[in-house]
Amino acid sequence: MFKRRWLWFIMAGVIAVYLLSSGNSSSINFQETLSHREILKGFDSALPGSRLYLMSDFLSKGDIFYLTRIEKGQRIVYKYRIDEKQDNKGLKWKSEDSWEGITLPENQFTVYEKTATKWVKLK
Repeated sequence: MFKRRWLWFIMAGVIAVYLLSSGNSSSINFQETLSHREILKGFDSALPGSRLYLMSDFLSKGDIFYLTRIEKGQRIVYKYRIDEKQDNKGLKWKSEDSWEGITLPENQFTVYEKTATKWVKLK
């Protein structure tokens, strides 16, 4: 009986040491995000009538959003992907592709339209 009790104490000690050493809080890695406001600010120079289609409140690495604008009477959709900056300090977006004549389903996005002076949320 005495040996069994010590065996339980040793096992509990080994488990406690393992949990304390692997539970290092400095290893927690929070994913960096961009807010809608940051993206809208980045497109302040967009032409009036342009629209931004964003999928969630915050976008992180790998997420996609779309910019549409009218060029020569044709609606052009530009696809952007969120990626890390070269120095790994922050996030940026880069253009990946574009299409003509495509209409995005507005009910699946948060849509902003550029007026002469600011971005206005449509839905």
